[in-house]
Amino acid sequence: MMEVAVSCSDGTATFEMGPNPSTGHLTSDSQDKLSVRTIALDRLIALGQIPPPNVIKCDIEGGEYEALRGATEILSRYAPTIFLATHGPEVHEQCCTLLTDLHYQLTPLDDHPLSLTSEVLATRRRQ
Repeated sequence: MMEVAVSCSDGTATFEMGPNPSTGHLTSDSQDKLSVRTIALDRLIALGQIPPPNVIKCDIEGGEYEALRGATEILSRYAPTIFLATHGPEVHEQCCTLLTDLHYQLTPLDDHPLSLTSEVLATRRRQ
């Protein structure tokens, strides 16, 4: 088990505890501060600590864009399928732009248009 938060870079960040164990998130300002180590998924692969994934489920309470930024080498090279749940319109747009730029096809997982959904299936053919 790794006690790290996935982000865009290696370092430390502040983690805010949520009202229940599944809703905590990285933040820049919090009353209930907890310092956590961060790491980029690309670095975990480069170090050989984990194998390249075939599938990524990304639902991390607003940290989705930072996590995807830290996995651009994985996304470009290995083209894993991504199940993405975004939290907020800004992070949703950032994630969709990043994935589209990496040639992913984005499909809403509900009946809403891509711009209004928060759950997306991202697929790309391996090259």
